Amino acid sequence: MNKELTEMATYEANIVDYGAVGNGVADDTKAFVQAFSAGTGCVVVPKGTYKITSTITIPDSYILKGIGSLSYILKGFNGDMVRMENGSQITQLTLEGNGKTYTGRGIIIESGSGQKIADITIKNTAGYCIEYTAPSVGMISTIDKCNLGTLNKEQLPAIKYPMDSPSGGDRKVTTVDCGGGLLADFAGCSTTLVSNCNTIGFIFNPLSRKVSLLGNRIAGGTAKVNLDIYGTNHCVVANTIATPIYLRQGTHHSVVKANISDGVINQSGNNTNQLDV
Repeated sequence: MNKELTEMATYEANIVDYGAVGNGVADDTKAFVQAFSAGTGCVVVPKGTYKITSTITIPDSYILKGIGSLSYILKGFNGDMVRMENGSQITQLTLEGNGKTYTGRGIIIESGSGQKIADITIKNTAGYCIEYTAPSVGMISTIDKCNLGTLNKEQLPAIKYPMDSPSGGDRKVTTVDCGGGLLADFAGCSTTLVSNCNTIGFIFNPLSRKVSLLGNRIAGGTAKVNLDIYGTNHCVVANTIATPIYLRQGTHHSVVKANISDGVINQSGNNTNQLDV
């Protein structure tokens, strides 16, 4: 083994070495806890289906990583599957929410900043796949190359944002596929970039601020969801949109330009917005 691989092995804790079975039946929660306690900075989830019966917390600056679609974490309890703390990362895993049996969300971010969620599938959650639970948490965070879908994905979006202060936010979502589901509820977020994603739509709020939708496919879906935009200072550019676009009453200082859209663009008479009509 060369020096680089030796160093990598030294700083990784494999949950199997801490008693995980990975057969989808045994409770592997304790193995996750002990692996994180080893202090390596990175916990590895190999091939298998690892059942958990309480929330896994990824500590500050830690990485939780699998080997792709063959690394499953299966929910076996009511509650949230993963909590991400400051600067933590999760990658190359599938989280099975088992939402027909258990309540709760996939990943929650309650504090800190700089979290990264990449190459993850989160599916069948009764709650949101990912939720930022408090104002301005998860600033400078990234969600990238993920497949996300709640159990009721045409009504419950994959991602829920918080009510930020004007200076909070600064979050990024790129190359996320929600298939036939809603991608995000922007709530009162501030400064959110969503690019190159596939979804039936989004939920805006009158308090949503500085949302940029760039180069997405917004299909409307069988639910025929309109793109109803509320709030201020949004940028909706170069998207392919198979549904009407409405800038609802009170929406102002927003740009809707260069989209490929089969529907109408209606701005409810607010002349502060810049539109292709």
